[in-house]
Amino acid sequence: MTLNGRRQFWADRIAAQKISGLSITDWCETHQINRRQFHYWIRNLEKRSFPINETAPRGQWAKVHVDHHPETNESSVAVRVGLATIEINPGFNPSLLADVVRVLQTLC
Repeated sequence: MTLNGRRQFWADRIAAQKISGLSITDWCETHQINRRQFHYWIRNLEKRSFPINETAPRGQWAKVHVDHHPETNESSVAVRVGLATIEINPGFNPSLLADVVRVLQTLC
């Protein structure tokens, strides 16, 4: 790796630590980097005024869709069969429940 390549490599690492919100000690421990070497490169790059890109991507966000269900005052019953727990709400299908319980009894 060229000298400029190493400088850029360390500048990217320093920027990643800064935007992580972690202390240098914690960040270095997490990334298995020698803390003294990290400090060396901070001093080295500051001395040479090498730009540290602090606008590096911080990761990607995932889109999450949440369905909101209105709360009801209806009560439910929890039935335990072995290690399984079945929550039964008003208006349940009794024959379906019986089939599920039979299957669980054979499995649990």
